[in-house]
Amino acid sequence: MKASGKREPIISIITATFNSERYLEQTIQSVLEQTANAHIEYILVDGASTDGTMKIVEQYRHALDVVISEKDKGIYDAFNKGILASSGDYIYFLNSDDYLYDSSVIQNVINRMRASTPETKAFYGNVLEINEVNGFRQMAGQEMTEALFRDGKMIPHQGLFAARELFLQYGLFDLRYPVRSDLDFMVKLFGDSNISREYMDIPIAYFRIGGLSSAVGSRNRMRTEKMEILSRRFGDWKIDPYTDAELNIAYYKKWIEALLFNREPVSSVLKQRNIRNVAVFGSTEMSLYVLRDLEESDISVHTLLDNNPRRQGLIMNGKTIRSAEWLKDHASFLDAIIFAFEGKHEANIQQQIESLLGESKLRFISWRQMVAWKIESMAGEGY
Repeated sequence: MKASGKREPIISIITATFNSERYLEQTIQSVLEQTANAHIEYILVDGASTDGTMKIVEQYRHALDVVISEKDKGIYDAFNKGILASSGDYIYFLNSDDYLYDSSVIQNVINRMRASTPETKAFYGNVLEINEVNGFRQMAGQEMTEALFRDGKMIPHQGLFAARELFLQYGLFDLRYPVRSDLDFMVKLFGDSNISREYMDIPIAYFRIGGLSSAVGSRNRMRTEKMEILSRRFGDWKIDPYTDAELNIAYYKKWIEALLFNREPVSSVLKQRNIRNVAVFGSTEMSLYVLRDLEESDISVHTLLDNNPRRQGLIMNGKTIRSAEWLKDHASFLDAIIFAFEGKHEANIQQQIESLLGESKLRFISWRQMVAWKIESMAGEGY
């Protein structure tokens, strides 16, 4: 797909994949359909997928300039491999579940590059964020300043075209930041007074949100990395970790989303893991929400468990609350213990039960884990 003849800007588009069969074909086609495909070098880096990702890649291998398939250390390691394998003037990263806005995107960007000054080393535009579960959409993007970065704002990397030489100058993506290394690069980019950057008020790509990382799965990790990156740049930059309440609200939101828009209880993922008989640990209102969800999935709930003697013996929604001692005679009938409380006591309760039972095949699953599994199944896994 590389250009021949007159020297024009070449854009190396890098897509990292890992178990990405769900949306990958749409991603690839959005690149191949570009009217400026003579100015594109398309590089696909796979992290040794175990699903049908590589079968899709093989269908399009003739149209791909570089294909790498080997184990990696995550998406930014894959991006780094793509950068090193590239030969274009500019680098653009397109995730395996995202896709270019229309067939003229790259041509529009190249037109801006042609009209720019030599000092302009980066071009960035807008990204249309879409949640295909609930239908939410918003156009993200604005002209960025260092002050906006100081306030914690950033641009999605799906909107950025950066000169390849910048990755040689600043260094490749820092793997110490497995979820926010793109922010680390952008802080360097927008803090460099020796180059110019140009904002393009045009849509570049569709960015699917609503997956695990977008929702709750790695929020505190993202916040921690963000604080470290911005503190290094701006000094004593602080942001508080998410509280348990904030995280629970995020999980509640995704739970409701699954019920309303996917019309399935989150516990439906348990059957996929051969879990059909459970006991629920906890007897607050949260346990009743979990109980109802489990019943909707036809999961047999044998009892509720609680360490509070004053709760034991009570009956709620047809289930008797018992002490953990009940497990001594009944654990063999169970596949799992479902933790149904809002605090983070899972490790302590699991240790208590393991001490009580000794060796056991019981699995321990929190309600948050059920939500996370459900979100993964709805949004697809991989990078």
